[in-house]
Amino acid sequence: MIPCAEGAGSARARRVRDDVQTDLNLMFLLLGGLSLVVGALGIANITLVGVMERTGEIGLRRAIGATRGHIAMQFWPKALPWA
Repeated sequence: MIPCAEGAGSARARRVRDDVQTDLNLMFLLLGGLSLVVGALGIANITLVGVMERTGEIGLRRAIGATRGHIAMQFWPKALPWA
């Protein structure tokens, strides 16, 4: 074999391998990002359901002087295990 042709073939194979590696990295990055978005939506949904179930309790607590921070702390223990 001619050394020149062998070097050109290995360079092409290396370039194809690098292209495939780049594509796989991008695919896994997008998959990870999508997983984070789905997880965040799940946590938001759980928190929203908890707030909607306790609307009357939240109103009563606000009426007797609870701050927004106190109300938020009421829902953190329910949302954190899902995070």
